[in-house]
Amino acid sequence: PALAIVPFVGIRFGPIAGLFTGLVGNAVVDQIQGFGFLTFWNWGLANGLIGLFAALLAHYLPEPSGRSGKAVRLVALTAVAVVAGLVFTVTEVLFGQTVVYWFTGGYLPAVLTTGLVSLLLVPVLDRAWQPLARHAGR
Repeated sequence: PALAIVPFVGIRFGPIAGLFTGLVGNAVVDQIQGFGFLTFWNWGLANGLIGLFAALLAHYLPEPSGRSGKAVRLVALTAVAVVAGLVFTVTEVLFGQTVVYWFTGGYLPAVLTTGLVSLLLVPVLDRAWQPLARHAGR
């Protein structure tokens, strides 16, 4: 579920915040799990790219007026950002993986799990954020 925070932060706070959240968040989790900071650097950068792409798409695509239109937009932004951001993990091929193994064993499962969680939770996070944003004057 924490992966949904990355596109949400990108969409609501901008590309630098989205990139930072994905990159640093992944590095911190890797450290906590004992893998080391640079062990999965390409996956950390891919998570950062998800936040960056979500922010750029949100900035350049107009926001619809209805509640359901906003939810559909968030789902579409998130889906495209997850698919595009995780493409960077093709760098696994440079470390000896085959393209087929990368796609079936790394990319596709990551897109499906990250995408599903994000598609479900980003609209929920955004809906919860809206009253706080209004209260904060954003």
